[in-house]
Amino acid sequence: GLEGPESVTIALKENGSYKVKLHFMEPKDIGAGKRLFDVKLQGKTVLSKLDVAESSGGFRKTMAKEFTIAVKDEELRLEFVPHTEEPSILSGVEWRLLP
Repeated sequence: GLEGPESVTIALKENGSYKVKLHFMEPKDIGAGKRLFDVKLQGKTVLSKLDVAESSGGFRKTMAKEFTIAVKDEELRLEFVPHTEEPSILSGVEWRLLP
């Protein structure tokens, strides 16, 4: 997992529609409302003021969010915009090209 990413770029082999699954887990026992951040895929905000501790049910509880996105430049781009002093987090990314 990552704590504090501003952006992540993943090179893909081809363009098309992709199913993207983002995994999150709050690694610190900080409680709800202490870490809020936006997540962008391909420049579009897909999660606004995400609070992993609140959404997952607490400290070290996992959650995932899934999206369908279009890739036109063979790159999957993720951006993270923190709204609190605690930095953004990301635990994992899965992607697959849709038929």
